[in-house]
Amino acid sequence: MKYTQEERVLILGSLFHDIGKFVQRCNLGRSYFSHPVEGKKFIDDNVNIKTTITSILGDEENYEKFCNIILYHHKPKNDIEQIVKSADHLSASERELLEKAEEPNEQWQHKFLSSIFSKIRLKSDSDIKAIYYNQDYLIKKNYKELIPAFSEYSNLKKYVEKDLENFRNDLEQIVSFYESEDDFSTIINLLLVLFEKYLWCIPDFTGNPDTDISLCKLCSKKLKGE
Repeated sequence: MKYTQEERVLILGSLFHDIGKFVQRCNLGRSYFSHPVEGKKFIDDNVNIKTTITSILGDEENYEKFCNIILYHHKPKNDIEQIVKSADHLSASERELLEKAEEPNEQWQHKFLSSIFSKIRLKSDSDIKAIYYNQDYLIKKNYKELIPAFSEYSNLKKYVEKDLENFRNDLEQIVSFYESEDDFSTIINLLLVLFEKYLWCIPDFTGNPDTDISLCKLCSKKLKGE
């Protein structure tokens, strides 16, 4: 399937629009900017990734459009950024009224993804403690991480700077596979696998302790237009 340059910008921008949230959660103990700023900075600071994405998108102008989707998806300045904002709201419409502005110095990295099983009520109306997932790679040897086990943050494994470095290296390797227009669909599928590996346990929203959708599922829904 052939994609226009604008479609490529929109697809990659949608996939990476919230990558700054992963950056925030890996950088323990340091001050950081809002997730749109952190997301753009993450791409800009990695020369090989920036160069390859520019090649995939065709030129510097399209690369800037891609970065602006990341930077302005909350306050769009043009139609393509508005599309991502609208998709963002549709994919998380149940919590639209709960959204709040992120404070740059708030320690968001302590937030974990809670399980849907935390909301199941059978014969009781009483609240139960939410149970959460460890932050770890979704690979075969970590299959037990799919079972939420802890209700206290202090017991959970947290992503750290090394995890962000590993993600960066994997991302650099994936985008380096791109050689021609025919490779675009393959790159997107590989990126979805990469996101599932790292972002499956990262909550998109941390404004309350209730169950939330993970970043990898949110990106997948947005890509499919759901």
